[in-house]
Amino acid sequence: MPVLELAAYRYGYPLPGWFNVEARSFEQARNRYNIDSHIDLMDLFSNFGAGRMTGGLNVLANIIGKPGKTGIDGSQVQDMYLNGEVEAINDYCRCDVLDTYFVFLRSRVLIGKLDLKEEQNIVAEAKDWLEKEAETSPACKHYLEHWGDWIPPET
Repeated sequence: MPVLELAAYRYGYPLPGWFNVEARSFEQARNRYNIDSHIDLMDLFSNFGAGRMTGGLNVLANIIGKPGKTGIDGSQVQDMYLNGEVEAINDYCRCDVLDTYFVFLRSRVLIGKLDLKEEQNIVAEAKDWLEKEAETSPACKHYLEHWGDWIPPET
């Protein structure tokens, strides 16, 4: 969000709905605790910094059977760029976005905004889409090769 805020500043775009500084502090869109306006998954899972979410997105994705980091992590991206490996960076980012999507879906279940069955239906639809995309997308193929199905605990 800070990058988008700076872009609006640079180009002179007003964002009164985002910078609603006249509202009560907890209702302001930019308030980090206002999850109706802004969702930071790491804030959510670390209790807004009160605890540590060691392993971050990688662990959260792995817990629900998704690949997480599979050989590349963010610390390698600069060297990859300098070596001209732009397509590999793009593929890494695509996989990272997929992990974030599935973690986001589960976070919606956690806070009661999405039913578990609905989430699993959306995950199945996404997997079907990935299988189609894998025919032409190395990133989607790689993601599916490391895909693990989440098995719900027995009730």
